[in-house]
Amino acid sequence: MRLFASCVVAVLACNTAFGWWEAVESQDKPPALFSVTGVVATVARPSVGKNGGAGTVLLRSGAQVVLETQLPPTDGLRIAELARSLDNDWRRCFRFVRDNVAYVPCFGFLRGAERTFLDMEGGDGDQSLLLLELLRACGHSNAKILFEPCSDVSGFVVPLYSHGGQLSYNAASWFGIDDGALDIQTILDDVWMRLSTMKCPVKYIFDQTQGRHYIKTSRFWVSLHVGGETYDLDPAFKLCRYVTQRDFAADMGLTDAECLSVTNLDSMLDGYCTVLHGAWTNANVAASGYVGGRSIVAMEDDTPEFPGTILSGDPVDFAMLPDAEKNRFRAEVSASLGEGTSSFFLDEVGARMLWIAYDGDPSSPFATLRLDDTVL
Repeated sequence: MRLFASCVVAVLACNTAFGWWEAVESQDKPPALFSVTGVVATVARPSVGKNGGAGTVLLRSGAQVVLETQLPPTDGLRIAELARSLDNDWRRCFRFVRDNVAYVPCFGFLRGAERTFLDMEGGDGDQSLLLLELLRACGHSNAKILFEPCSDVSGFVVPLYSHGGQLSYNAASWFGIDDGALDIQTILDDVWMRLSTMKCPVKYIFDQTQGRHYIKTSRFWVSLHVGGETYDLDPAFKLCRYVTQRDFAADMGLTDAECLSVTNLDSMLDGYCTVLHGAWTNANVAASGYVGGRSIVAMEDDTPEFPGTILSGDPVDFAMLPDAEKNRFRAEVSASLGEGTSSFFLDEVGARMLWIAYDGDPSSPFATLRLDDTVL
């Protein structure tokens, strides 16, 4: 279930003024800690009675979607088959996206549901879109995407780090940052860079009452009403663990001072392989432990479906926004061929092939832009 803010905080004001739904331009650099400016405001616990209603727009035959389409739609069979393989169970659909699709910061929507599934990565908008289409394929027509903008009075708030292991769901663990080995400013710099580089709005918050550090950003997630309960499902916020790549040379027993001899090269290589085999066998770790990198920590039974805090308590039903406003969260591409211009959004391309053909009319100097075999 979603948590709402009920604390006294001092909020760092952002450089750019913006409306309640507009994208926020992040600062180039994070603020210095303990130099918080702004006003101290008490945020009362709001009502949670605005989760009802379907809030969907029927845009194509056989499927309900929330985004305007410019290209011929897909048949949706890939998502439907994925839902079927998950027994059309909403909990399994949520856990599939949450435990398997890597979070990559991105403002709004870039890949779309099918591309997010194929790439197994995406931002909170794309992961929410994938989960929404899975739930719709399962028959949950009332599932909808909610959006919380980032402003002085709204935003998705999470702790910056674990604060000595007290807060397991935090921004550092979100990105696989080991907060035990870094100072607070370094953690803030790292998190800030990852979000702001991809145009995700981000602000720093310091809770004066508890002496805790937080970050705030915008957020997409899915709301589902089933069995008399309303569930707020955030598939994109997940704990991650970063594993350092194994030192192959050290595992082989190879030192900088040691040189390979041409005369006994075979025996030396055999010896290194034996030592390496012993080191890796004795370590008895998964393959990811050797190659290193970031891996998702799977949900436990008591893992919250929505680990963050919504500051406003009144998130936006995204489908109810006019198309012009929703499209500000998408990447649009325009292609001019001759006197004609075709426009589409990247999240529409999905798993299809967008390509340029030069085998059209021989008398024309222009190529044709095609989506699969359809001339656009």
